[in-house]
Amino acid sequence: MEALLRWMDPELGLVPPAKFIAALEHSGMIVNVGRWVVGQVIQDAAEWRAKGLPPMHIAVNVSSAELHRGDFLSWLLNTVVDDGRDEWGIDLEITESMLMQDVDANIRKMNAVREAGIRVAIDDFGTGYSSLSYLARLPVDMLKIDRSFVSGIASNAENLQIVSTILSLANTLKLTTIAEGVETPEQFHLLKQMHCDELQGYLFGQPLSSNDMTGFLRRGNYPLPVST
Repeated sequence: MEALLRWMDPELGLVPPAKFIAALEHSGMIVNVGRWVVGQVIQDAAEWRAKGLPPMHIAVNVSSAELHRGDFLSWLLNTVVDDGRDEWGIDLEITESMLMQDVDANIRKMNAVREAGIRVAIDDFGTGYSSLSYLARLPVDMLKIDRSFVSGIASNAENLQIVSTILSLANTLKLTTIAEGVETPEQFHLLKQMHCDELQGYLFGQPLSSNDMTGFLRRGNYPLPVST
C-alpha cells in the first residue's frame, strides 16, 4: 500500500499532485504537508489495527526539503517509532537524485532509519544519475522501477532491457524490486517472467480513500486481475 496525496478543490474537484506539489515546494509548505501525511498514515494504520485487520506495509514519499532538514531524523523516529505503531511497517520512498545530494549524510540517516525498523525504498529508480559505487553503499531495502520504463516493456526492446538490467542489479545487491505503473496483462506477465518481486499499478486497483480501503482490507481476498 502507498499513501497518495490529493487536493480536494471545491471547483476543480480531485487535483493530482503533479498540479500542486511544485507550489508546495516553492512556498515551503511541503514540509508541513509531508509531516501531516505521515501522521495521517499512522492514524489510519492505528484504526485498521483496532478493527482487527492484519499488519501491512504503507509506503510514504519523502520530499527533498524534508529529508535535508536538520531535525528530520529526530522527528521521524519520534513520530513513527516512539508511538509503538512501527510494527505496521511504515516504508520511506526517496528518489535517487535526493540521496545523491549529500551521500554521506544521507547514508547516516538511512542507517538510523533502518535500525529503527523502517524500510527504505529508492523511488523512480533509473531516472537519476547515481553511480553504482554509491548505490552499493546506500542502506536501502527496495528499488522501485520507474513507470516510464514499465509502460514500454511490452513494445520497446530498450525499455525491456533496462528493466531486466535493473532487476539483475537489484538481485546482486539483494534488494527487493517493485515495478510501478503496471497497467496491462502483458506487463504483468513479462515482469513475472523476469522475477520482479512486487508489482504496483492500476491493473490491481484504483486509488481508494481510507474508508474504501477499510472495506477492501476487510474482504481479505485479493484475486489477481489476470491469469498467472
